[in-house]
Amino acid sequence: SIRHVVDSMISVYQPSVIFTLDNQIGGYGHPEHVCVSQCVVDVSGIHAADSAFSVKRIYQAVFPKTLNERVLHGNPAFVAAQRVWGKGSPDPDVEVNIFGSAGTKKAVMQAYESQQRNIRKVWPYYQLYPAWLYFKIFDKEYFHVLKVGIQP
Repeated sequence: SIRHVVDSMISVYQPSVIFTLDNQIGGYGHPEHVCVSQCVVDVSGIHAADSAFSVKRIYQAVFPKTLNERVLHGNPAFVAAQRVWGKGSPDPDVEVNIFGSAGTKKAVMQAYESQQRNIRKVWPYYQLYPAWLYFKIFDKEYFHVLKVGIQP
């Protein structure tokens, strides 16, 4: 099961932070994203009282509500997910300036060859501009942060 895979990978790699999409709408409404994100939350909850459990925070990538509506407005998966679940993404708690990592960000985005259509829906025209210019304008990423277990 997905939960078993998540639990095994946490056990092997011992991360203190996990980055995922949110477990309410899965970024833009993809049910598999919701499922995987919920598994991360569930596994972390199961082990929350274990002081040896490595995960202390889950960073869920989200957009602020106004940006979410502008970026995803009309996206069929997003519209359907809002109708089914009756909600959007949780509000962000953290805003991170990513300009210093612009080249890496663009390279990683381009590595997902099979996902270019979806990536371009969220970051339109990113492939047409140099990373330093594009991410000077779109220089922030937003996260909803969940605390896990026993905190130091």
